[in-house]
Amino acid sequence: MRVLLLSVVLAGCQCLEPVDERLDAGASDAAVGDAGVRDAGVPDAGVECRRASDCPASAVLVPFCTTLAPSCLSGRCVVECGTVGRSCSPGAADCYDCAEKGTACGTCSATPTCTFEVDRVSGVCSPPFNDTATLSVVPVPSRCNGALVSDGGVVGTWLSFDRQTSVVTVGALSCLATNLSTGARRTFISCPGGCSFVAQGCD
Repeated sequence: MRVLLLSVVLAGCQCLEPVDERLDAGASDAAVGDAGVRDAGVPDAGVECRRASDCPASAVLVPFCTTLAPSCLSGRCVVECGTVGRSCSPGAADCYDCAEKGTACGTCSATPTCTFEVDRVSGVCSPPFNDTATLSVVPVPSRCNGALVSDGGVVGTWLSFDRQTSVVTVGALSCLATNLSTGARRTFISCPGGCSFVAQGCD
């Protein structure tokens, strides 16, 4: 009788209910060190900064680049190929004010016309910077920046502000692009949150 009663009690028990341990759709918990973690498909905005010295050194290995310097672009940490980083914030008329390197302005003639493939992705990159994606840069008449175009149309801008450096912007995301000194057209692009890749076909 006791065996039968115990069996009936255990049969009605749901002691081990499944627990959903996925990240929720809300903002990242500020108390948890979640830099680089994606919540609901949105990349982490990355480390905030006021100057390049606020940014940590990067351990990312970049082909064709022996030294990476931390930089601060529009209040977020990125890296660039080279030994000296920069601290840049948007200014007027497609210009950026860079504390270490003076004012950097786009020149219409410097905006490249090119088509590139997203190659050698490091970290987690969101569209349109998916691995093997193909994008184009098209100069915009009367503007100093070019349009960044994918199959679905214009997705952002490409602003060349000196011979070696550009800012690639998609929505609120600003990435720093530095030319790689190789025999082919290659640019290293670094975005906040740890996403970086080589634009194969643009410089």
